[in-house]
Order: sequence, then C-alpha cells, then structure tokens
Amino acid sequence: MDASSSDWPVHQLWPPSGDKRRTDLDIVLFHGLQLTANDINHAWTSTWTQRGHDNVCWPREWLPCDLGEAVRIFSVSYDAHVVTSPHDHVSEIADNLFQNIVDRRYKWQRPIVLIGHSLGGLVLKSLGGLVLKSLVVKFERESTIRSPSNSFSQATARRAKLFLRNVRGVAFYAVPHAGSTNICTYVNKLFRCKNRHHRGIMGTIKPYRRDMNQLSVDFDRIVTEYEINIYAFCEGRPMEQGILVEFSSAQQSARNNCYKVEDANHMEVCKPCSKAHPSYALLLQFIIDCGKVAREFDQALQKVHDLHQSTFENYPTFQVKWRYWCSP
Repeated sequence: MDASSSDWPVHQLWPPSGDKRRTDLDIVLFHGLQLTANDINHAWTSTWTQRGHDNVCWPREWLPCDLGEAVRIFSVSYDAHVVTSPHDHVSEIADNLFQNIVDRRYKWQRPIVLIGHSLGGLVLKSLGGLVLKSLVVKFERESTIRSPSNSFSQATARRAKLFLRNVRGVAFYAVPHAGSTNICTYVNKLFRCKNRHHRGIMGTIKPYRRDMNQLSVDFDRIVTEYEINIYAFCEGRPMEQGILVEFSSAQQSARNNCYKVEDANHMEVCKPCSKAHPSYALLLQFIIDCGKVAREFDQALQKVHDLHQSTFENYPTFQVKWRYWCSP
C-alpha cells in the first residue's frame, strides 16, 4: 500500500511504509471540517499537530514512543470543506470509507481505537452505522438501519463483523453530537455568506436533525452490543463566536466520560502542547486501557505515571480524573 498516494483516503502514519513488523494495536484518526483549500489535502496531518509546532504530527511522533512501536496508526482523508465539499452528508463520506477501510485492503485482526475531531466524530459514527447495516442477517429484526439482504456479500459481512468485534475504544475531540449553531454562525461569518449551514456538508452540523439523532441512537446500540469504551474531550476556551461545541453536545455519546480542556478552543482541543497536556495524557491512558496488548505495555504504563507527575502540577482538574480512572 502506498500510504502517500493522494487519491487513497487512508494514510499510514506508523510504521513507515514498507515496514513489515508485527503490530498489536490499530489506531485510526478522522479529521473535522476544512476551512481552506490547502486543508483538503493536508487535514489528515495538520489536524493532529502539536500546538505551536506545525511540523510535529503527534500521533506519528509520540504514540509509537509511548505505546511501543508495535502499533499501527492510520489517518483518514476526505473532502469536508465547508463550502466546496461535494458531499451533502457525512453518510456519503462514510460510504466511501466503508469500501476502502472495512471491505477491501485491511485485515482488522487486532484491537482498534478510533479517534475523531469535530465532524470526524460524526463520520466515524456514520461508518459504524454502515458496518452495522452490513450485518443485516444478524440485525434484521433489531436494527433500525436496514438494507436489502443482497446489498452486502457474506464476505463483506464477515469483515464488518471482525472490524466491530475489534473496536475497543472511540475517542471524540469536540464532536457536535447534538449539532452546533455556533459552528454554523462561525462559518457564515468567515465566508460572509448567509444560511450556509442549510446546505452541503454543513447541514450535518445543524442542531435538532432527526437523522443525526438517529445516528447517535444507532451508535449507542453498537457501543452496547460490542462493549466499546468511549471517551470525549470538550473545548474550554471560546473562539470569537464563543464555544463552538457546547459541553452538552460534546459529551452526548460519551456516557459522561468527558474532559473539558480548559486552555483549548475548538481548533486546539486535539493539538496538545506537550505530552503532559491532558488532551494527550488522558488519550494515551485511554488507548492503553482499551488495548492492553502492546509488547511494551508495562513500560508504557510506567511512562504514563511519570508523565502525570508533571500533569498534576499544571492541570489540577486532571488529578481528579486520573484518580477516577485508576480507582478499582
């Protein structure tokens, strides 16, 4: 696989292309909305950079170091530009990703952690809905997402089932599960257009959409059925239009496992300042808790403990969350 190919929607951040090492854990990243033409080609890396250091893609630079190199990391690319995207709904993006991720090139035989920022969280939830739909034989009497029995082959159903069985965790960064009026206002002002949020991909962000509410219901069923761990981060610092994704919207599918990143706005919430920053340290612990399969797990856990000594000093509310996480 040529992960650098511009027409291929899945980019392998780690291990380097051509490296055939054994891996024990898969991580897949989904970026959010794109505001510039340059973002369309680079959001799969620019979304996940260290704050203040645009040349440091922290999933590629930090996670293999802290989890052990037996980890495989992908970042997904798709056109989610707020004005020019050809997609009218996240389901269209998810349909393409389903074909390219679940149904073709990859063998999902190890634990998987999915991570989404903003709209990317809705994309991965929609992807989960399509995976569920492909299991029509098993869910035909209980799923609200249905399709003709001949829509998916038995081979597709087997791959989809394997994928869902191996998803151990999903992490959300400022995902508008219940929509966001402020994101719509922000985009309208930025592009000096009126009612942009009624059209195209921005329509997905509009609050109180029945189809998006159903998406959350179906996703929650997947989480329950497959015992998937969920964690969320919420922005704590407002942008010009205020908080773009309110806490109530960000934590909707997180079952109250939501941490407010006090010093980060919507764009910064997935850009940790350092390894000691809660937006990274908590994610690292979450991944370890979901996977617990890395060969260097003991060493990785010790690194987390050492890391948190610095985090405790700089982020007091983090200590409360850490104690909760480590309690029996």
